[in-house]
Amino acid sequence: MAHYDPETLIVLRNALDEAWAALPDGSKSETLKSEMAQHILKQAADGVRDPVRLRASALASVPRARAMQQQQQRRRFKQQSSFRDRLTSFAKAAREKASLLPPGAEKDELLHKAQQADTAAHLNELVKSPGLQPPK
Repeated sequence: MAHYDPETLIVLRNALDEAWAALPDGSKSETLKSEMAQHILKQAADGVRDPVRLRASALASVPRARAMQQQQQRRRFKQQSSFRDRLTSFAKAAREKASLLPPGAEKDELLHKAQQADTAAHLNELVKSPGLQPPK
């Protein structure tokens, strides 16, 4: 087992504490913390002293930790209305806002965006049409 001076021990402990704090609460366990500490010690034995590298390496070393981090980063939600309805409502709102503006670049831009939304809704319907479905 390697022996470390007090300054190095402080760096290693801080790296573990920072890596641990970066994990979502639901993924923390004593086993996971022990695995991360072992990984940091292995990195230190290989000569790594950079706290940023130690922290990143500890987080990357545990598959469960990576999976939980990715899960935490992805925020998914179910749309309440269809894509077509959202496009149509956007186009309608853009036209209404444009109707209140005087002629100019801003009005033209809103009308252009409304036209793009209408086109996207039409293309979406085309893609879903039975004529374009692959044979079964």
